[in-house]
Amino acid sequence: LAVKFPISLQVLTVSGLAVCLVRRRQADAKAALVIWGLAFFFLACGVLSSFHIGIRHILPAYPFLLLGSGFALDRLRWPGVVLVAWLAVSSGMAYPHGISYFNVWIGGPNKGWKYLADSNIDWGQDFRALGDYVRRERITNIHLSLFGPEDPSGYLPSGTWEVEPTPWEPQYVAATVLVPRPGLFAISVNNLLGFLFRPEYEGYFSSFQSMRPVGRAGYSILIFRVPPP
Repeated sequence: LAVKFPISLQVLTVSGLAVCLVRRRQADAKAALVIWGLAFFFLACGVLSSFHIGIRHILPAYPFLLLGSGFALDRLRWPGVVLVAWLAVSSGMAYPHGISYFNVWIGGPNKGWKYLADSNIDWGQDFRALGDYVRRERITNIHLSLFGPEDPSGYLPSGTWEVEPTPWEPQYVAATVLVPRPGLFAISVNNLLGFLFRPEYEGYFSSFQSMRPVGRAGYSILIFRVPPP
């Protein structure tokens, strides 16, 4: 919630809860009890679960958090308008990369991969953006380690790419850590972080984690250039 929930909604939600606690009105009491009760119920279900693989597990709480924000909007007036406008602008700037949205507390979507992975940022949704990047930059050869079931040939020009062996199973690679050869690499965030690999291969792409990306396709595929020795 701290890094995925828009800051404007964080402010409105906290303000809405504060309004209900400080300025309790009989007319709002039952509505507030239902709204905040359900919001905290769904949040608690997510927090207490042993299955944590994404913000989607607490999405059922979002509608009630938004309704709770209404208690603040009813009283904030112009500050509320500013916060809603801020939300509209930040949402528009993130489009069409909603899955990979992160707020500015951590520097926005560019820094998201340093904090979270899986469905918080990478569901294999940026293959088309990678194809656009390869064409725009007139790339003739790029090594791919992509997360997702789709075939890259449907998005990238023929002859411009080759698959980089990835340790989904031990027989695919020769070592537990890749020593990359010079060239251009496109690596999905999930593969870069290695959290889906066997424990001994989690650092397979660790050489790239200290590099500065030279580009990106959406926010879930990072582009690295390995210089000659």
